[in-house]
Amino acid sequence: MTVKLLKMLRNDADPELRAFDPQIRFLHWLTLFLVTAAFVLAFSIDLAASKDGAVVITQLHRSFGVTLWVVTVVRVILAPILALPQLAL
Repeated sequence: MTVKLLKMLRNDADPELRAFDPQIRFLHWLTLFLVTAAFVLAFSIDLAASKDGAVVITQLHRSFGVTLWVVTVVRVILAPILALPQLAL
């Protein structure tokens, strides 16, 4: 397993890129976290103990949504700039 993972990465002996850049991978996992958190918050609004609690959860949901939009725009901007891996043919 480790040998297979190491073969996927670029090194001096094999300069062909076979994995996405760390920045794109970080943004990918950040996007997953934000989407998951937004869904959890959305479904939690009805479970709030009070109206004030529902307002707080709604604001958090909106904040995560706006952050998700910003991360998505950054990903779209960075995708053509950063190197993409070679397609496996």
